Amino acid sequence: MDVRPPYHLPFVPLSILLAVVCIFVPNVYSTDPPKKADENYRFHFALSYYQLGFLAILVIVGVLRMVTEIKKDEGRERLIRCRNRLTAILVFVFLYILMEVFMALWFPPDSQIKYYLNLGGQFILTLLASLYLIGILMTCAIFYNWLIIPTIVIDGTMCYLLNLYAAPEYEEVYRCWMITFSVCLLDLWYIWSRGLLDSPFYSLPKMYERGEIDYLPTIPRP
Repeated sequence: MDVRPPYHLPFVPLSILLAVVCIFVPNVYSTDPPKKADENYRFHFALSYYQLGFLAILVIVGVLRMVTEIKKDEGRERLIRCRNRLTAILVFVFLYILMEVFMALWFPPDSQIKYYLNLGGQFILTLLASLYLIGILMTCAIFYNWLIIPTIVIDGTMCYLLNLYAAPEYEEVYRCWMITFSVCLLDLWYIWSRGLLDSPFYSLPKMYERGEIDYLPTIPRP
């Protein structure tokens, strides 16, 4: 009887997904009545038309780079390169979030300087995501362990405190930045302590092509 060995399925790097979310954080100051009817809201932020362009860049360039990355079969060298690129991009995400928090605290909400700096940061993040992060997302993975649980608990507690004490106009963006910062920090620890791994969706077909395995694991039919 042919007993197939179990294959543990790792997760995609969550920090990449959250970094992409940061690209689409609303950044246009508006005094129109917000969707959430609350007298405490003096203003709100809306999506800009530039972010539609960012989405187009992310989809078009990201798909092309993803196809290129999937075709590569360079073994450990590719993983080291992806780890170094991901590390550099996560450091940029840290700096970007710190810049956003600083501007939220020190600049008036309708500041044009704040808006253009925000737009510039999102544009750079779009280029990094489309050129590198999408390819890493589709070909690499991380084995998360128990540390993800306290991270979720801490983020949940901070979200609750933000709901109580943060300015309501900034509550959602603060929540996004905080969760992204903590998960990026966690992923940074994972990829340097436990390593960045090939995603099974990427590695198994490569192993099958090289003849290292004679079957591809499939989900058995009921």
